[in-house]
Order: sequence, then C-alpha cells, then structure tokens
Amino acid sequence: MNEIKAAKDNFVCPSPTRQYKPNPLPGTGARIGLITLATDPSSEPEWWEMAQGHDIAIYVSRIQYNSNCTPESLRAMGDDMTRSAGMLPENLSLDAIAYSCTSGTVAIGHQKVVDRIQAAHPGIPVATPISGAAGALRHFGATRVAVVTPYTDDVNATIQAYLENEGLEITGMNGFSLTRDGDMSRVPIEALLEAAQDSITPESEALFLSCTALILVKHLAWLEEKLNLPVISSNQAMFWESLRSVGYDKPVSGFGSLLESLG
Repeated sequence: MNEIKAAKDNFVCPSPTRQYKPNPLPGTGARIGLITLATDPSSEPEWWEMAQGHDIAIYVSRIQYNSNCTPESLRAMGDDMTRSAGMLPENLSLDAIAYSCTSGTVAIGHQKVVDRIQAAHPGIPVATPISGAAGALRHFGATRVAVVTPYTDDVNATIQAYLENEGLEITGMNGFSLTRDGDMSRVPIEALLEAAQDSITPESEALFLSCTALILVKHLAWLEEKLNLPVISSNQAMFWESLRSVGYDKPVSGFGSLLESLG
C-alpha cells in the first residue's frame, strides 16, 4: 500500500513548457474518506481532533438523512450509500472509507454498507463504528460490556442484538431516548458518566459509548481513569479501525487507551 502511494506521489508531471515533480497529496500516512450524515455535527470535528499532529488526511462526503433516528430512517440511508461514496473521487487516492453511523450500519447491515461503498470504490477497506467497536473489544479481550447510547429503546435493541451476535454479553445498557443528531451532540460528559456508572456492573470489562453524534473523544482518557475500564466511543473505534486497515502504526495520544495501542 505505501509503495503504491509513494509511486503516485513521485511521478513526473509533463507540462507544455516544463517538467516538474508535483507536491504529494496531504496524508502520506493515511488518506481516509469519511461519509457523514447530512445532519451530523460531530464526526468531522472529532476526527480532525484525533488526527491533529499526524500526517492523516480526511476527505468528507455527506449522505442523505432526515435526522430521525428510527430503524426506518436509518435503513433509508442505504439507498444513498453508493452515490455518497462516489462523491469521493479516485484522484484522492484514498486508502480506506469510513461510514459514520453506528445505528445506521446495524439497520442497513454491515455487509451491505461495505458492498455499497465498494460499488463506487472496488476493493477499498471499509470501516464502521460498530465493527470498529466490536474489534476494539476483542483487542482488549473484553467479552462483557456495558453500553451507553443516546438512542430510544427500539434502536438500543438493534445495537444489543448486533453485539450479542458478535459473542459479547451486555452487562448493562442505558439510553437517553433522543432521535435528533443535534440533541445527541449536546449530551454533556457528566450525564454520560452518570449513565455509564448506572450501566457498569462488577462483571463489566469495558464500556462502549455508542453513537458518532456524541462529542466526547477528548474525555475518553478521563473516563477510563474514573471508571478503571477501557472506554470505547463510536468515532474513536471507527478512526482506529480505519487506521489499522491501512497499516498505520503510530500511537495517537490523548484519546483513550485504544488509540494509544496503535503500533
């Protein structure tokens, strides 16, 4: 992968008057496409915060969504997936593409998300928050997990079913019964901590904070210290899965032990 990228970055560009070596594209460490919801206020700021200080380029496309977090509205995004992925052009030389919706991935189906993105970019690695979270929990050797979400009970049920199908045991789960991205993004860290404490039992081996609309990556290390558990968030897990898929091996500090473990 890195050899192909280097070849693309070092070709000589002919010009009508002279030849020159073009500057490389941003992101010699990793170039990742990020498909965010039309109403998502959170994923881009969180990703840029985590990428700061690293040679990681993030290119964003938006997918149609009515900001009504119900299974029906979440499934409807599947119809726009290939178009949205196609808005990330080939000349960006992307290494991976991430779809930034935890509950949407579950509602549409993880494999369908992968297939519809790869319809626009054949063979490209695809990351999602829920597959990243499941992989992160395996990385920590955690099989019993507490879960906090901003969702309603019917959406929580789909998240629980997905995680249980991955062989995980849910030791406790709490939601905030919210349906709009703007409301989800404004849940304060103190409320998330309280919900986490209500979800965690002596059997819990990790905490998963599900939803890319939650703004909390800068608090993950603090939560881990408070709770004495690995803490995984959707944006963090998706970022981690994206970087692992392209072989990025530099630890990302300040956003919890999961990203510290890269490399």
